[in-house]
Amino acid sequence: MEIWLEERVKAVAGELGYVKTVDGFLVKLSTLLYEITNECFGNPECARGLFEKALKHPLLARELSRLSCYADAVKKTVEADPRFRDLRTYSDVLLGVLASLECRGEALEFSRDATFRIVEKEELERREVIEERAKKPLLLKPRKRYLTYFVIGLVAAAVLLIAILLVVSKLP
Repeated sequence: MEIWLEERVKAVAGELGYVKTVDGFLVKLSTLLYEITNECFGNPECARGLFEKALKHPLLARELSRLSCYADAVKKTVEADPRFRDLRTYSDVLLGVLASLECRGEALEFSRDATFRIVEKEELERREVIEERAKKPLLLKPRKRYLTYFVIGLVAAAVLLIAILLVVSKLP
């Protein structure tokens, strides 16, 4: 396998370890296919061979075994979603490799919510927590002792100020 492809496969396999959705897998595989197509200067036979070789690499195959449980969803998504138009051309390669892999039973979601919905939900939860805290009564009791110390401090400061003014006024 070519060195650049080996490095790219290792990088994609590392990234796929964090992916939790079928959609995420397809996005990463589309990126890999785009890079392979660029290296092959648009030659579809070269791209097909390198894509298949990359998908069968042991590191990538191990990660793709999580996706092999969802081969039907992959097929439908690749055919229907315009984001995966490049993958559509090589879907037979992808589905063939997925069929050859044993399903590793980690559950994947189909796709995650839009970012603005996730942020909106977090903000709503944060507001609810703040409102709950605001509803709690404040348990502050005025303490006479602290008030006494405050008054004594003010009186001492006033006496000291008067003493300084008297000393300064008597200077020649």
